[in-house]
Amino acid sequence: MFATGIPGPAQAYPFSNRGQVSTILVQNALTADGGGRGATSPQAVIAAARRAVKDHTTLIVTFQRIHATPTDVAGYPLAMFEKIVNGVRSTGIPVMTLSQLDRSDGVPVTNHISWAAGRPAMISAQISA
Repeated sequence: MFATGIPGPAQAYPFSNRGQVSTILVQNALTADGGGRGATSPQAVIAAARRAVKDHTTLIVTFQRIHATPTDVAGYPLAMFEKIVNGVRSTGIPVMTLSQLDRSDGVPVTNHISWAAGRPAMISAQISA
C-alpha cells in the first residue's frame, strides 16, 4: 500500500530523497488471527498517513502477510487492513500499490521475476527491469 500526502505525482521516487519519504512496517502478532498484542493498530498507520499529509511526504506502508481467507497462514487480519485502507482514504490522499505508484509517475512497469528449478536445494532467480 502506498499513500502520498502530496497532490499529483509524487515529488520524489522512494528513496531518492529520504526527507520526502517515510515508511511504516505493519507488524503481525503471532496469533491465529494476527491481531493480538504486538500487532500494529490501524490507528497507528492512519496517524502516520496524517503526518505524511501534514509534512507533505510520501508514506510507504509494508505488510508481511495479510490473512485474507480461512486457509491462509496466520497474518495481519483482513478486517484491520481494510480499516487502514479506509482510514487513509478518508484523509483524501490516494492509496495505491507500488506498481500503481510507478505508473502514476510515468515509470514503465515492465519488471518481471522468473525462476528456474536448479539442483534440489537450489532455486535460481532472474530479475529484470
